[in-house]
Amino acid sequence: LNLTYRKVGKYSSRSMVSVDISNNPKLRAGYQVYFGNSGWWLNTEHFISYISQNSYDRRTPLGVYNHLFSKDNFSFNWTIGQNNLISLGSEFEYSNRKAVIKVKDKGSYVLDSMLAKSPYYHVNFFLKVVRNTLDKPYFPNKGILAHASLKYVPWGNGKIGVYNNEIDPVTQNISYKYETIDPEFSAYAKLHLQFEQYIPMYKKFILHYRLDGGFMLVSHGLSGRSFDLARQDAFYIGGIDSRERERTDDYIPFWGNREGFAPSYNFTSLAVEGQIIPVKDIYIIPRVSVLTYDDGNDAVYGENNIYINQFKKNIEWAWSGGLAVAYNSIIGPIKVSVTKASNTERWLFYVALGYRF
Repeated sequence: LNLTYRKVGKYSSRSMVSVDISNNPKLRAGYQVYFGNSGWWLNTEHFISYISQNSYDRRTPLGVYNHLFSKDNFSFNWTIGQNNLISLGSEFEYSNRKAVIKVKDKGSYVLDSMLAKSPYYHVNFFLKVVRNTLDKPYFPNKGILAHASLKYVPWGNGKIGVYNNEIDPVTQNISYKYETIDPEFSAYAKLHLQFEQYIPMYKKFILHYRLDGGFMLVSHGLSGRSFDLARQDAFYIGGIDSRERERTDDYIPFWGNREGFAPSYNFTSLAVEGQIIPVKDIYIIPRVSVLTYDDGNDAVYGENNIYINQFKKNIEWAWSGGLAVAYNSIIGPIKVSVTKASNTERWLFYVALGYRF
């Protein structure tokens, strides 16, 4: 449901409230003011969502979490022509994941497997630069989309509630002890770079490639439990389509993995696909991808390291491939696909009807 009202006040403006009625409900309310024809405009927005989210440790499903996320945005924006945008602003983000299922892991501790709840909030400052020359938003024929974002988080706070599992040496029964930990916060920054291009090769064939890189930039190491706070703000890799949600900079598509399959502090990825158009509005899309990443846990990084040079030492590789058939219908794109990645054992099937919100 959406309500939009234009021109409130002296300047051209837009007020908007949008609600998704769903098992995963979302609400977005915003106010934008445009200062004449200068290209400058002001954006204020509040977003809140409540979704069920799977969590993984490498290839092992750990459990299901109810994830409450909210974000308040205040930014100044400069639109240069029709294709370029510069955005500078600040955000207040709140995130809290509560376990629905506690996985009875017989090991001493697996990061996140015994995580019960993790409220975390922070203030960040960001700079985004975007260039978009795509000729249409869905199934473009030509153009580029380039995106660079830098986010600095100088302050944050949170708590980690965990279950420590203990094994009785006689009965081998597992007991759980709940405890709350107050991690120390360390300032950090995140950089995300994205570039993709659609190249018309023939009348009925479009070549598309996408490059992504994301890096956690830290002036000094994050030690101990501060990993758990930073991990809340990691990059989440996996899924068929780009995340059209609250954290589009952080959710990176990778065919063959479920959405958010691999939380990662640092990653690079390359995807190459073709758009074969046998008849109008019908698309056959083969795709191959390669990914380098770390799995975002302190078993990889040790006591006090989240550095790009550590990423070089602890790098993991994955590749994926898949085939999709899509129809650009009057109600939006309809897509059916089958995919497989090297870091999972199962083939994944995916069906999408209409637009993503």
